[in-house]
Amino acid sequence: MIHVADSETPEMQAAYWVAVMSEPDVPPHIERQFELWMSAAPEHAGLYADCLAAYDAPALGKALTQVRAQPWRPWLPYPAAAAAVLVAGLIGWGVWSLRPISTQPAHLMALTTGPGEHLSAPLPDGTRIELSGGTELKIRYGAKRRVVEMVRGEAYFDVAHDAARPFVIAAHQTEIEVVGTAFNTDLLPDGAEVSVYRGHVRVRDEGRTHDLHAGDRYNAAGTPPLSHFDASAEPDWRSGWFEADAVPLSRLVEEINRFSKVPVRLRHAATGRVIVSGRYHLSDPDLVLKALENGYDIRVTRTGDAILLDR
Repeated sequence: MIHVADSETPEMQAAYWVAVMSEPDVPPHIERQFELWMSAAPEHAGLYADCLAAYDAPALGKALTQVRAQPWRPWLPYPAAAAAVLVAGLIGWGVWSLRPISTQPAHLMALTTGPGEHLSAPLPDGTRIELSGGTELKIRYGAKRRVVEMVRGEAYFDVAHDAARPFVIAAHQTEIEVVGTAFNTDLLPDGAEVSVYRGHVRVRDEGRTHDLHAGDRYNAAGTPPLSHFDASAEPDWRSGWFEADAVPLSRLVEEINRFSKVPVRLRHAATGRVIVSGRYHLSDPDLVLKALENGYDIRVTRTGDAILLDR
C-alpha cells in the first residue's frame, strides 16, 4: 500500500503524486491511494492542479523525472521535495494544458464559484464549461475517460468530440455520458436535471437508461421524468433569469442562492411548499424577494447573516 508521509508538506506530496500518476500504467490500488490523498484535505486538489500546470517547466520536469525513475515505495522524500520547491516558484493559475513525460497524461482540476459568480472554463481538449453561482465541479481527465463530478450547482457543458474518451458527469445518483454535445445540468436536492441543447446524451439513473437528443429534458424527480423544451434559446441562468412554472418556493430559493451574496433561508418547511410561478430576474435578488412579498404574501426578514422567508 502506497501512502504519503504526514511529515511532508502538502506541496511535496502533490509533486510526488504528479510523478506517480503520470506513469503509463498505474495499478488500481495506487489510483485508490491517490484518490484517498485527494479527498483527505480541501487544498490537495488545487495543489495537484498547480503542480500539473508547472509540469512543462524544464527544472520541474527534470526533478519529476528523478521521482519517476525510482521504484514504487511509500514515499520518496528527496526528489519529490526538490520538485515541490520548484513548484512553489513556477505554479500559476489558469494553465491547465501540459506535455508530461508520460504518453498517457492526466488532467485534474477543481472549479468553484461563489454566489453571484459565473465562470467560463476551457478544458485541455477544447471542451468549455460555464458555471452558475454556487457551483463546484471536480474534473479528472484520463487516457480512456473524461470525468466530471458535480458536487453542487448548475453548469452548461459544450463538450469536444472524442469517441475514444467518453465524457461522463456524475451528479449524485445520475450518470450522464456524452461524446460531443452541448447540455445543461442542474443538481437539485431531489436529483439532477439534464437539458440537451445539441447532440446526444445518455443518462443512467437508478437502473434506468434514457437517450436524450436536442430539446429533451430529464428530471430525476419528475413525473414523468422526460419532457421537451425549446433548445434554440440558451439556459435562462446564463442571462440571470429563472422561469418558474408552478414550482415549490424551495426550488426558487435554491436558484436565488446561486446569485445572492446573503443566503436566503426558509424559516419553516411549510413555506417552502408554497407554489410559485413567473419569470424571476435572479441576478437582482432584492427584486425577486420584493416580488414574493407582493405576489405571495411572503414575509422577508433580514438578519445579520441571512434573509429569512416565512408566511
